[in-house]
Amino acid sequence: MAEPETAPVRVERRLAAILAADVVGYSHLVEQNEAGTIARLKALRKETLEPILARHGGRTVKLMGDGALIELASVGEAVQAAIECQRATAEHEAGRPPNERIAFRIGINLGDIVIEPDGDILGDGVNIAARLEQLADPGGICVSEAVIRGLRASLPTAIQDLGPQRLKNIADPVRAYRLLLDTAAARPMARRLKPLGARRLVRPAVAAALALLVVLAAAAGGWWWHGRADVEGETALWRAGSIAVLPLTNLSGDPRWERLADGITQDIITDLAREPDLLVIARDSTLAYKGKAVDVRDVGKQLGVRYVLGGSLQADAGHVRMTAQLIDTVTGGHLWASRYDRPESDLFAVQDDIAQNVAGALGGPYGRIAGAARSQAKRQPPASLEAYELYLLGIEEKHKLTKESLAEAKRLMTRATEVDPGFARGWLGLGMVYFNLAISGGIDDSVAATRLWGEYTRKAVALDPADALARVMLAAIRALEGDLGGAAADFDRAVTMAPSDADVLAITSFRMVPTVGRVDDGLRYIGRAMILNPAAPPLYYRALGEVQFYAGAYGKAVEALRQAPLNNPEVLFFLAMAQAQTGAIEESRKAAERIRSEFPSFTVDSFIRDWPVADADALAKLREGATKAGLLPVPVATN
Repeated sequence: MAEPETAPVRVERRLAAILAADVVGYSHLVEQNEAGTIARLKALRKETLEPILARHGGRTVKLMGDGALIELASVGEAVQAAIECQRATAEHEAGRPPNERIAFRIGINLGDIVIEPDGDILGDGVNIAARLEQLADPGGICVSEAVIRGLRASLPTAIQDLGPQRLKNIADPVRAYRLLLDTAAARPMARRLKPLGARRLVRPAVAAALALLVVLAAAAGGWWWHGRADVEGETALWRAGSIAVLPLTNLSGDPRWERLADGITQDIITDLAREPDLLVIARDSTLAYKGKAVDVRDVGKQLGVRYVLGGSLQADAGHVRMTAQLIDTVTGGHLWASRYDRPESDLFAVQDDIAQNVAGALGGPYGRIAGAARSQAKRQPPASLEAYELYLLGIEEKHKLTKESLAEAKRLMTRATEVDPGFARGWLGLGMVYFNLAISGGIDDSVAATRLWGEYTRKAVALDPADALARVMLAAIRALEGDLGGAAADFDRAVTMAPSDADVLAITSFRMVPTVGRVDDGLRYIGRAMILNPAAPPLYYRALGEVQFYAGAYGKAVEALRQAPLNNPEVLFFLAMAQAQTGAIEESRKAAERIRSEFPSFTVDSFIRDWPVADADALAKLREGATKAGLLPVPVATN
């Protein structure tokens, strides 16, 4: 007798707005005060957040220890609920020290979901919301393009277009937007939502930057310069919104002011690199012109830039005179020039004024970028010239990377933070010194040194949330602590903050790939960094070689790593693995032997643990390469 046919199980689906929320740095908060954090979070949810969600028709699908998944009937209700929750949380936590405050990241998506019998929900609609949450700022909200389209013209705040994002386990890129809850802090690329179908006007400089990114994305898999000389018209494309800042000429004859002039030059470059309309050549590539009389037309041709900023500095009896000229390298004409005669104490105000005038002359609608928007994006200047000079001296010592120089760098950076406790770069520099002491064996307690690296970096970010380099370091620390979602979000934040800062792009590229994956982004970032800095320092070649190794481009990795400093065990490690993968076994064995003899404390397992190598694909490539290079035992086959 035939078995009766079983009726097919009906799968319930519907379109819904999904809100995913997560507590920022939950593990860190619990480690500080487990009982207090859990009690405050429960009270905040029950007394403040749940009533807000209920008013907007939210259904709590599930609560995790540090997060929640909420279903709402419309994107309008979801966005309004999210904004109210973030503002209420900020108000609730305002009286607590910054490192103890509870803050949420929120992601919102509109998509198709599957409803389980127990009320749980599944599907890409849910997964995308969770991934968008990881892109949000602490206290911020990130939404998909579907949400923007669903709101049409009724968005209650300004937005920032983050562009298409590659989200983990999501096949196609998802265009993401950041909601700017404080519209006064909106960056220049943020805009009010226009009705769908409205014509969008794209500024020429923005179009040039986007087109350049397309070129870089296509070329990044090979040598960074491939295509530059071969693509017709690329030189004009590159020049469209690009600028080189020449070293300020020190007219004082005092070595102290020589150092300060170099520091001010670097800071102007860093400030300009935050402007999304500008492509700014890194300082390494402009140092060749220091102390030389140059024709700006030649500089434009040699560096491939349209504009050059030059100037001088002269100090006498507590006063500083600075001049600055912005010149078009095609016509030789001055777009803007100014002279400043100020007390020493006004030096940083002058620096900012120069960067602001240059940005205003080159970017934004009709050649002007809103000063209020820019002032929110710049780094916080030090209050003390003495602290700034100590920091510059500390950086010089740190870069020597000897035990003695790192000890001196620690003394100088410590003194800088004592002179000006509010100087964010001083704390960041001190943290980076402790990091170098930990990895070099220059300190007895490397665990304590690593902890101080994290503590001082967090202090720098708290003092200056707009410092992109501090964000990269914070991302690395979060990855080491196991907060991979937070690390990925901070890597993205750093690049968004400073899209033309070559150092930030280079460090992000090889820090990000082994921790959170995204090889394509890593290749794009290091490719862009090397175009922004044609005189790329050795670190860039290390970054390029490591990212190409993870991409499986082993021959290109070998070529890049040979231009990196081979007195570093990690560079030798990647060189040995890449050579082994190309079949150059003898060369690989030589590099591996150098590691064993010159760096006996280096181990593959400690590298995996301390970097950390957390992405599954990166870990598999590394273990395979290390095994072929003879740095890991060959796995024993089992029957």
